[in-house]
Amino acid sequence: MILSQFAGEPSLDAAGNLYSTHHYFQEGVMLEADIYVAYRK
Repeated sequence: MILSQFAGEPSLDAAGNLYSTHHYFQEGVMLEADIYVAYRK
């Protein structure tokens, strides 16, 4: 479970890798957007 209001819904691909996004806002302006990947071994 992701508990930040700035994190997007996580997604799994066919290989079981987990993807999520994070958006950083300051004073109503998005300053940064990141994509995170947790690779399944």
